[in-house]
Amino acid sequence: MSDPVLDQTPGHLDIDIVAGDSFSQLLDFDISLAGYTFAANFNDDSGLQTIAVAPTDLPNGKITLSMTAVATALLDPGEYRWRLIWTLGAEIRTVLAGILTVEEK
Repeated sequence: MSDPVLDQTPGHLDIDIVAGDSFSQLLDFDISLAGYTFAANFNDDSGLQTIAVAPTDLPNGKITLSMTAVATALLDPGEYRWRLIWTLGAEIRTVLAGILTVEEK
């Protein structure tokens, strides 16, 4: 019999976008997200960049990630490590992470 394991590493989600295009993705979690706050970001050569997180339907676990066409147009093509962090009270957790690939238009 193996020992129990507690795995609290974030889920993996890669995102591919084209510079100058708008980006929007609905995420559907299997828990209520009522009371949670969110932050999504990545670092590029100019510093910390934000991915907008909108509360689409928190009681049913739905949020939407997005970036405007103006925001993506400012990104250099390349690969960046992004993360989604949620907070509930004093609990802070990185729940999703992956590679954000920006392609040239």
